[in-house]
Amino acid sequence: MRGNRYPITEIGIENLIVKLIERGERERKHPECVVEFRKNAKIDKRKCTVIEVIHPTRRAHFEFNLAQIFIDDELQVPIRYAAYDWPKA
Repeated sequence: MRGNRYPITEIGIENLIVKLIERGERERKHPECVVEFRKNAKIDKRKCTVIEVIHPTRRAHFEFNLAQIFIDDELQVPIRYAAYDWPKA
C-alpha cells in the first residue's frame, strides 16, 4: 500500500456505490450539509447529473468541504467521484 491511499480491495463500481450510500446516510444526519443537483454536465461526451455535497463549515465529523458525484444519465451509474478538502485560506 506504500504510496496509495486506498487498498485495491476497495476498487470497483459496486464498492463505490456502497461507499456513496454509507456516506450519504451519515451526511443526512447533519442539517448544515447542502446538496445540489445539476443537470447537463458532461464527462468525455457523456451527459451526466452532478450531485454536489457541500459542508460550509469545517467540523470534525465532515471528511470534505465539497464532493461531486457524476451520475451517467443513460447508464444511471456513478462514473466519477471527487472530494475536496477545505481551502487553506
